[in-house]
Amino acid sequence: MDSFLAIQQHILAVEQNLLNERLVRANDELRGAKLWTIVMGGATLLTILLTWLANERQTFLRIRLERSLEERVEDRTRELASANNDLESFSYSVAHDLKSPLRAIEGFASLATLRLKKGLVEAAQPYLVKICDHAARTNKMVTDLLAFSQLGRGALSMVPIDFGRLISVVWSELDFERDQRGSTATLTIESQLPTVHGEEALLHQLLQNLLTNAIKYSTMKEHPLITVGCRIAIMPELTEYGPRPSHSGPREHIFYVRDQGIGFAMSDYGRLFAVFQRLHTDHSDGTGIGLAICKRIVERHGGRIWASSSVGEGTEVCFTLRVVPGRRAVGISQRRNVPVPGPS
Repeated sequence: MDSFLAIQQHILAVEQNLLNERLVRANDELRGAKLWTIVMGGATLLTILLTWLANERQTFLRIRLERSLEERVEDRTRELASANNDLESFSYSVAHDLKSPLRAIEGFASLATLRLKKGLVEAAQPYLVKICDHAARTNKMVTDLLAFSQLGRGALSMVPIDFGRLISVVWSELDFERDQRGSTATLTIESQLPTVHGEEALLHQLLQNLLTNAIKYSTMKEHPLITVGCRIAIMPELTEYGPRPSHSGPREHIFYVRDQGIGFAMSDYGRLFAVFQRLHTDHSDGTGIGLAICKRIVERHGGRIWASSSVGEGTEVCFTLRVVPGRRAVGISQRRNVPVPGPS
């Protein structure tokens, strides 16, 4: 009986060991299955995440491409509208502005011919002088019109430009202009002007046109002051009747050229920047295209231009340009006279 019990206990011990081994193997297999499940689940989640990110990236790229295409379409639409406006202006100029001096030349030529046929050489001289004057004026109008049309062609060579120095150079180059007109105008810069990003030749022409206008329309005043400066403010709302104050929007660098000249009525504002539109016909040396050229130059640089005035109280022409980051206009209340270096 004792032998039987011993054999039974031995069998139970062996079975218990086998059961323990099976439990260990089962636990190992369970841990392996759990680890496999976790790995496969993580891989599935990673696959889902990567798929989502890929879809989001595709969506982002598609939206950016659509926006880029929309912007390009808008740019081309604006260019086309500008080209159509230029074509209309050119057609109007040919039909009206250029025909006027040509008709005058034809009329004076007929009168001079009649005088010459009668042997009245001296009587014909004034008409010949007028013919020469109108021919020269027509030539200048054609030259200015061609210059205006060429402003919309080609890429700009954009470089950082010290705007204060450029103003000093342009002002020094206008010495002869002031002497010819007997002008005693002085120039004051009201602020430290920032460095701008643009094409120097075009910005030189912009300042030359604006300062020439300021000199020309200030000759009736004694010792007139021409002021140039830059302020940081919200750009006004621009309408066909002139600028309107705006209380919302980003603050921008606004450059200005202010004179104490004869000014103009804001009711004529719609013609101010148009080709061959002259608000003061008594100043016969201009062709009425200078401000149109200024507008084209500023817009080619991505800016806007406008003016404010009243009759007899002077004019302020304002425009925006891209400023090189980190070089801001400061000290707006300071005033300093402009040094006049030679052009370089």
